[in-house]
Amino acid sequence: MHTTILKFLSKIFVINIIIIITTISYAENLTKLPRQKLVPGGIAIISLPSDTVKVTYNTNPVFITKFKNKKYAIIGIPLDLEDKINKKSIYEKIIIKTNHKTINKLFKVNQTNYPTSRITIKNNQMVKPNNTNLQRILNDQKLIKSNYNSYTNFNNNFSSLLIEQPTKGIASSSFGSRRIINNIKKNPHKGMDIATAKGSPIYSPLLGKVILAKNLFLPGNTVIIDHGKGLKTLYAHLDKINVKPNQTINKNYKIGTVGNTGRVTGPHLHWSIILNGEAVNPNLFLKKQKS
Repeated sequence: MHTTILKFLSKIFVINIIIIITTISYAENLTKLPRQKLVPGGIAIISLPSDTVKVTYNTNPVFITKFKNKKYAIIGIPLDLEDKINKKSIYEKIIIKTNHKTINKLFKVNQTNYPTSRITIKNNQMVKPNNTNLQRILNDQKLIKSNYNSYTNFNNNFSSLLIEQPTKGIASSSFGSRRIINNIKKNPHKGMDIATAKGSPIYSPLLGKVILAKNLFLPGNTVIIDHGKGLKTLYAHLDKINVKPNQTINKNYKIGTVGNTGRVTGPHLHWSIILNGEAVNPNLFLKKQKS
């Protein structure tokens, strides 16, 4: 009887120690890590064993970083989970592989409600395209998805994952909003819109490699940068593109200028951050975060 009680108390003690260590480690690195938000389109930050070699979520490799000798998984939570959560929350699973074992770990995703926004576009081909333009849109979507899902071990030693806006301007809280364009329901908005004057410079917030620099139908002039380990950034509606595919660029490199190409109502930058193939809220990575 006493042995059983001691074993039970021992288990409780170990669990509490793990929780305390995880909390302290995360608190020590708050000035380096993005803000955790356990909702669709948000991010989960999981403390990892020191000998972790790989983490996967929905079969995709997860971004792993190390600060102060502590490893973390930074996980992009799919925005489309919003339609799958029929209760207040659900649990998602990641698989952690270390040098010695495989660990299945659950994290909680809470329900959230993104706003609805209504937009009017004068060019009806941007809303109800003909067959030729529709095929181009589908091809563009396949191209973007393949770039999102690519994974490289690009040599990028991140000193911090908190970054500046890529261009100065008024950043909206439009990420996740359900778009109704010319009274037609469209996909949720998977980026942050930054309103500023046409021709304003756009800078890469991190070291990276350009994997796409091309004119696309809806996003207009578009650049995607691979920062390594499944972390990517996308810039759309550019006026001019100043980089080429396979070009390695440093932090603060001018990648182009703000424009109004593609489906827009005026000059602005559409900026997306991608983790493990999923677009997440860029606000979570900003040094000066919007409320």
